[in-house]
Amino acid sequence: MSCEVKVLASIDCLSEVQEQFGLSSEENWLNAVCYSLSPAGDILALGHGSILVVLASRWDRQRQLNVYKTAWRGAIDSPSCIITSVLCTPIVGQGQSSQTMVDFSYIMVGLDDGQVLFYGENGTLVHSQIFHQEPIQAIKAQSGKHINEELYVLYPSCSVILQGAQVFPLLRSLRQQINRYGMGSPKVNEAQETIACRKWSYEKGMTIVDAVVVGPQKSCTFDHLLTASLEGGFFAKYRHSAPQNSLIIAAGSKPYVGFHYAKEGFTQPVLADVARAVASKIKSALPSWLGGGGSSAQQQTTAEPQLPPSEPLICRFGLCDLQRNAFAVWLAPNYQLAAVADHLGRIILVDCQRGIALRIWKGYRDAQCGFVEVSEKLPKDSSTSAPPPGRKIDRRKAVFLVIYAPRRSVLEIWSLRSGGPKVAAFSAAKNGQLIYNTHSQMGVTSGASKIKYTDHGCTFFDPSDSSLKEIVIPFHCALSDSKSKLAKDLHLLKRLKVCLKSGDGSEAEELEEMTDMCRCFETDEVRLQCVEMLAKQKKIRPKLFAAIVDIFAEVAVEGSFM
Repeated sequence: MSCEVKVLASIDCLSEVQEQFGLSSEENWLNAVCYSLSPAGDILALGHGSILVVLASRWDRQRQLNVYKTAWRGAIDSPSCIITSVLCTPIVGQGQSSQTMVDFSYIMVGLDDGQVLFYGENGTLVHSQIFHQEPIQAIKAQSGKHINEELYVLYPSCSVILQGAQVFPLLRSLRQQINRYGMGSPKVNEAQETIACRKWSYEKGMTIVDAVVVGPQKSCTFDHLLTASLEGGFFAKYRHSAPQNSLIIAAGSKPYVGFHYAKEGFTQPVLADVARAVASKIKSALPSWLGGGGSSAQQQTTAEPQLPPSEPLICRFGLCDLQRNAFAVWLAPNYQLAAVADHLGRIILVDCQRGIALRIWKGYRDAQCGFVEVSEKLPKDSSTSAPPPGRKIDRRKAVFLVIYAPRRSVLEIWSLRSGGPKVAAFSAAKNGQLIYNTHSQMGVTSGASKIKYTDHGCTFFDPSDSSLKEIVIPFHCALSDSKSKLAKDLHLLKRLKVCLKSGDGSEAEELEEMTDMCRCFETDEVRLQCVEMLAKQKKIRPKLFAAIVDIFAEVAVEGSFM
């Protein structure tokens, strides 16, 4: 098995969506549209201007394929605003038996006025809240095994972090209230609450275009003392234990890639915020004639939304290049690597822990990237190598980088193991999009242990044939060097399958070519796969099957004497 791009689903109404957005004459119309594919694959949301379209997938028996059709379309509840980002989050059920299945999905819509709208699958507005008065750049999320569920709302000057344990219970209760009493009911309005969040603001003078939240970082005592001495000098006061810091990698300019740190835990509020809160309470307690403002002042105060206070981020270091402006950053599933793309056509692989550039690719203008983490498959007969009871088999994992270059119409897969080579390359449409999710199912309770999270894979959105294509990478591609016997044997097995499709081994030349391929196999695992594959062939000649079995028998006898 080698790398391949398989058709995952078809979108029947894609041309209708393009007409609804008013982009029928645009060839690269997806570049102007905000889109999001649910990790569960059940929802595809697209937004442009003030129009939101939700597509739901259904299984088509005739085509044996998932087909996306329009489930809801319409204008958002703030028609004067423009959609700047969209994110689909699948929510699992609350019961113990339904923890492995997706119950429903939410569609988070970010607007240019800083407001976040939470929509249901049927277009019902469940909740809305504003966290900062700036256009939202992106909405991202993270979830998975042993990972805290978090939502990230990214602004040009700050990042807002929402805890999933606080967001999804509120959205569940609001959804139940709407289903019971209907939209606009007073009981639904009473259930509306403000979602608590943490806001981290960047330092002034920086231009931030995109960012990813790596999460808490563990630091040793030496690094803690070194940081304290660099920030406060020789006589700086420091704690004996190193505090936990959260890392945010921001891409933009000045610096090109910045490593921003925020202290975890409780932070003291700013004195200006405290004074403002005390003054507002005193003013509300005074009579209206004594406050001197009258009703007009009260209307102004009620019109302004109450924004949460922000905590400062400290940019400790970064990759500085005045001529380089980054426009996107992607985080790997292992939270150790990140890919940054700039306007000069470069892609830089960054080590998140050490803060250094590991590798650079040139000649990829307007590139889109994503990571694919692949686990090693266990052998079928694992009884001999079974671990003792109470222990699990540790499977190796490999991370691949997927690069989509629209100007070159190519989709490339690179191995990241010790500067690995390019694994595969496929021709792709120029006006496509590479979809990469860093989250899976969300809304999981703490007691659920049997849930199976979906992998963080890459999906190619191809508008030329209105399809979604899955990028499949086998694990052995990470070992595809000159010394890898398994990779070589799998390549020969693939060639043997191609030869069997064109001929059945009846001619002497075909028989000799196929037997020579089988003699070159060096691993018993591939030999077993070859025999199983030949046994399933209906048009194979008995002479060919017997010759290949004899070759494998001779190899087994020779191996027993060695």
